[in-house]
Amino acid sequence: MPDKQVNTFSRIKAMLNLNKQLTALALLTLSSVAGTMLTISNASAGPKQPDTVKDVTLKDQSGREFSSNDGVADLSKVGFDNKAVFAAVNNGQAWRFYDGKNFKGEFIQIGPDQAQGLGKFSNKVSSFCSVGKCPK
Repeated sequence: MPDKQVNTFSRIKAMLNLNKQLTALALLTLSSVAGTMLTISNASAGPKQPDTVKDVTLKDQSGREFSSNDGVADLSKVGFDNKAVFAAVNNGQAWRFYDGKNFKGEFIQIGPDQAQGLGKFSNKVSSFCSVGKCPK
């Protein structure tokens, strides 16, 4: 190959290599700027609020969950009547899980701060309430 062609070929190769390096640098810069903007955006939004844990979480056999901070007199209204097999009780309260609607019938009491299978109450819970707020 003549010297002029080798020289031109070397220049093109160098330019392509430089182009790759500039592209990589541009991507890194954009990524850094975007990350900085995201950090600034999060900082200006104020302190991050902690994820709140619901007082009660029920789970059915498929793993679907229903969570609430309030008692529920009729779980059929939220599509969870006679479906719960597991209950988690949080935030320092004990809860009662009834086999009848409107806090009637037999119940199992869970908590405070416990999680367990519902045993003989599996697929039978129709209502629940915090012990301090259950009707007498």
